[in-house]
Amino acid sequence: MKRASDPAAAVSCWLAAVMALAVLCLQVVPVLAPRIAADTALPPTFIGAYSGGLWAAALVGTAAAPALLARFDAWALARACLVLCAAGVLAAASGYQAALVLAALLVGLGHGLEGPVASHLLAAHVPVPRRPLWFSVKQAGVQVGAVAASLSLPGLATDFGWPVAAAWAAGITVMLALLLALPRRAHAVPPAPAGGGHPLAALSTLARLPV
Repeated sequence: MKRASDPAAAVSCWLAAVMALAVLCLQVVPVLAPRIAADTALPPTFIGAYSGGLWAAALVGTAAAPALLARFDAWALARACLVLCAAGVLAAASGYQAALVLAALLVGLGHGLEGPVASHLLAAHVPVPRRPLWFSVKQAGVQVGAVAASLSLPGLATDFGWPVAAAWAAGITVMLALLLALPRRAHAVPPAPAGGGHPLAALSTLARLPV
């Protein structure tokens, strides 16, 4: 029988929520793209450049994550992921063309942090034999966030305008960021080893593993 204090489920569910709201923020501009394009005098194809910039920024965030995990608390970095995503969405909600560039960079950096930070936290709290299950629970946040975006954003944009829909997504994301104080107290983890701080350290480690 599993102990009541077993943190695997709690940590996985918190991180699934982080993933869900990060994906919700990720979907704001793509879902609302027709309205945004009309209001900002951009061609509908702007979403391609936006997505390219976002994922380029995500690569930077992922590369920086090992060094950040060696220096900062992992739950604080999970909060930073959400704050960056929310800030990006609020930038987009301003309606300025240049702000969409900033939005792509901020949301991308947040998403780049999410994966390594979540993996560090799960590895600290989930026994190896149970990791496939609980990592999958965390990853289910992708589908939850995408469905939430599809169900909520178009209706809010129709009733109240797309900036309000974007602000709603940012608002609930900030609320979860504040609530992360709870697992931070209950499920603290030590920093990652400093030796993993180089962005390419993981690749060199994989190269040394037997096939």
